Amino acid sequence: MSIVYRSAEAPHPVLAADEVRRLPAETAERLKAAGLLRPGELARAVGCEACEHDHAEWVEESTAPDGGRHFHIQCLEKGRVEVSRERLQRWLVDFAPLAEALHDGLGACGPVEALRPGRLWRLGRAVLGGERRELWMARDAASVRGPDLIASIPRASGAVLFRLGDRPLGADEAAGFEAVFDVRALVSLTEAGLVVDRGAVERRLARRRRCAPRKESRVWECLTLAGCGA
Repeated sequence: MSIVYRSAEAPHPVLAADEVRRLPAETAERLKAAGLLRPGELARAVGCEACEHDHAEWVEESTAPDGGRHFHIQCLEKGRVEVSRERLQRWLVDFAPLAEALHDGLGACGPVEALRPGRLWRLGRAVLGGERRELWMARDAASVRGPDLIASIPRASGAVLFRLGDRPLGADEAAGFEAVFDVRALVSLTEAGLVVDRGAVERRLARRRRCAPRKESRVWECLTLAGCGA
């Protein structure tokens, strides 16, 4: 999953065939089966593997008599070098399956809505930590306008935010959310597919719920010895 989470920082996350080929075969197949990697357009240039020089060339295409497509590059040392379609296949990183996994794994009601495709999803409502909450997922680190994306999320109904990316979230941005979670810490990929650690979400939100304001002094009082994390 690390290759997917690293891609969350890119404005237009696309992986070259060689990047995917370097993954363990089982991992690559799981990512594809989960819908996290989808076939994109073929690369227009590719590195030469026929010689010892580090160079890339434009891909040329020809059509065989049977209608099949063939690809090659021109190497100064080796001449015409055939290139397989698999080496040209680029892969789009799709984060929507993570939104669906969070929705299903947290028992949310209502459909997943991509309010800004690839950037912001409304996950519906779920009862977590003893209260009904509005769930959101955002990939705000991929743009300088990330703070605007976060600011556009309504804070009502005990909003909970699940984030993709390493951009530090300022105190003003986090204000109003019941909690903010890093998706990387909650969603993993197994043989059965994407799995969400609901228990971690429940525990954190339950701790916050046990921290109630005392009406007399208007200060926060934590009712657990362990304390309450934000």
